[in-house]
Amino acid sequence: MSRSEPHLQVQDDIANAGHQIADGIKDTASRTADSVKSDAAAQVSNVADATEAARDALPDNHIADPMLDHAINALGQVADHLKSSDIEALARQAGDFTRRNPALVLGGAALLGFAAARFLKAGARPDDVAGAHDPWANHLEQS
Repeated sequence: MSRSEPHLQVQDDIANAGHQIADGIKDTASRTADSVKSDAAAQVSNVADATEAARDALPDNHIADPMLDHAINALGQVADHLKSSDIEALARQAGDFTRRNPALVLGGAALLGFAAARFLKAGARPDDVAGAHDPWANHLEQS
């Protein structure tokens, strides 16, 4: 069988098209991840700047100065690390951290879930709260 047979040529064309599509998806995912990484670094920098502004608004030698200085430095280091690292290295580091500290990661995820639930519940209109339109709520109060 030579490679000039039609079904083999179609098979090669399909394989090449599949590789081109996969490469395009990888490129798009990489660009999107880099964009998200840059946005995250900018947000962390903004938090560091806001923390620094809050520290500057406090009186001199305030008791919170050392904590705020530490937070500002740590946030700056995180932002610099996000800016300078590639996405694969960040993913590897996140995986390594998760393997070393599974309880911390699960606890953090639980706290984020509770915070999100409280935030969403606090933003709900009174009509949206469970039981507000419960047809069975007053069924026992009939005389």
